[in-house]
Amino acid sequence: MASNLFFLLIGIICLGLVICGKHSHSDSDSSEEKFPINKKECKVATHLRRDCGYSGISESECSKRNCCFDSSVPDMNYCYFSISQDKKQCSVSKKEQKICGPPGIKAIDCYSRGCCFDSSHSGKDRCFYPKSKGCSVSHKLRRDCGYDKIHAKDCYSRGCCFDDSIPGTVWCFYGSK
Repeated sequence: MASNLFFLLIGIICLGLVICGKHSHSDSDSSEEKFPINKKECKVATHLRRDCGYSGISESECSKRNCCFDSSVPDMNYCYFSISQDKKQCSVSKKEQKICGPPGIKAIDCYSRGCCFDSSHSGKDRCFYPKSKGCSVSHKLRRDCGYDKIHAKDCYSRGCCFDDSIPGTVWCFYGSK
């Protein structure tokens, strides 16, 4: 009984995410560069997969996000960024990195947040938000790409910019082209 209730709840949450995504996101407005994903680009070790979706995402929805999909390994990110996407989005200078997780966070937990991980810093692993193309947009000119109180992970998985540093403004928004 409890497991049936759990799966029903997961189904309702997934349906809600899909509906919200359809009403608040237009692929034609996305600032992320689209390019075909080939199988070689998707050969990412399971523990290094940076999340590009949400729990229960379908292969077709993942494909619409231009991301890799592999559901063969349980309890791992099924929808994830390709090698090229990860490299492009995670090439952020230390000075420009905006911290995404607590000190000492494990790489797998960082990637599950949709963030980038760098273990090359002296004694400290860093989990930071990926850079998004054209995100220097005045808070007065931001066009909403999400929904109220959206989490950074969900915003980035839509290919949008995220900045919650200015209260009362749009946090998840389309970047400039």
